[in-house]
Amino acid sequence: VSTPIVALTQTAQAIGKNRDYSVRVRKAANDEIGTLYDEFNAMLDRVAQSERELKAAHDQLETRVQERTAQLLQANLKLSREITERQRAEQE
Repeated sequence: VSTPIVALTQTAQAIGKNRDYSVRVRKAANDEIGTLYDEFNAMLDRVAQSERELKAAHDQLETRVQERTAQLLQANLKLSREITERQRAEQE
C-alpha cells in the first residue's frame, strides 16, 4: 500500500521543485490508488493549462504596454514640437 503513495509523494515533490507540470504518475491498477493517480494527473493538466493561460495573458499585457509606451512617446514628441513652435512664435 505504501509504495504507490511514496511514488505519488516523490512525483509531487519533483513537480514542486522543478515546476515541471508535464510529469505524470503512471497508473498500475484500476483501484483506489489508480483513481488517485488519475485525479492527480488531471489536476496537473489544469495547473499546466492555467500556467499557459497566465503566460499568454502576461505576454499580451507586455505587448500592450509596449504599444502604449510607443504611443505616449509619439504624443510627447508632438507636444515638445508644439511647445518649441509656440516659444519660437512668442519670440518673434
